[in-house]
Amino acid sequence: MNSEHGADEGWGAHPEIPRPWSDAALRIADLAASRVFVFGPTDVGKSTFCGLLLKAMCDTRQEASLLDADLGQKMIGPPACVTLGNALPEGVIGLSGLAFVGTTDPLRGWRGLINGIRRLSTKVSSGPLVINTGGLVHGPGLRLKAEKVKALEPDLLVLIGEVRALEPDWISHTQVIELPPSPHARRKPEGQRRAARRHAFRSYFQNSKETLFDLSKVALGSPDDSDLLLRNRLLIGLSDDAGEDLGLGIVTAFDAQARTVTCLTPIDVSAVVQLRWGNLLLGEDFSENTLAVAL
Repeated sequence: MNSEHGADEGWGAHPEIPRPWSDAALRIADLAASRVFVFGPTDVGKSTFCGLLLKAMCDTRQEASLLDADLGQKMIGPPACVTLGNALPEGVIGLSGLAFVGTTDPLRGWRGLINGIRRLSTKVSSGPLVINTGGLVHGPGLRLKAEKVKALEPDLLVLIGEVRALEPDWISHTQVIELPPSPHARRKPEGQRRAARRHAFRSYFQNSKETLFDLSKVALGSPDDSDLLLRNRLLIGLSDDAGEDLGLGIVTAFDAQARTVTCLTPIDVSAVVQLRWGNLLLGEDFSENTLAVAL
């Protein structure tokens, strides 16, 4: 993996941390909880609290990890993926793994999102795991959160802001800490969210080069006729023979007659045996267009 986020992105630092938050972060670090699930509505400061908590854990010499299950507004790595990172004492989060979902819509990517968090969580062999989530907490979004809790089995839930009543089986064996929203949190307009995703994609692909794949040697991760969806600027996932996602690519050419696909990617492609795609086209400036295809 080739991405690191520094203090302004990884730690979610803010010049004034609310006292209840700093107290909670220190208390959680002392608890040595193995899996801490942080969630709440959009724009209440979840990422900021995750960063504060990671810092507190690093300060107590714990080898903390971050599982970023927000597909759109990332703390670490590219959008349209679940990402895993290692919190380092110098105040950065190093990208250590990703699971390609192929969309920034968590409801549309439900299956890939749950499979991704389950798979990446097994890669954490030591130290606490902090789980950051998106802001959907009502209706289908709350049901999706329940599926995440079921998949990850956290021993601590941190609820930030107003969340409607949780199902009893969520919390029957789980400690719950409730915190107020950050007084510094502000509602982000959609244009700002899109700009953040463009920046994250641009950062991920900044050291990329083009690679030609022969489709007689590299499989397509969908039905036989769905390769018709392959087109320029399509975002794809690159997987190995164990089905693990190694990284992302952007299609720059597709020759149906020669059965070749050329893509731009920052990773070593020597172990790639499968190409998978979702529903995003990325422009030259990394702006998004969504395809109406089933995931």
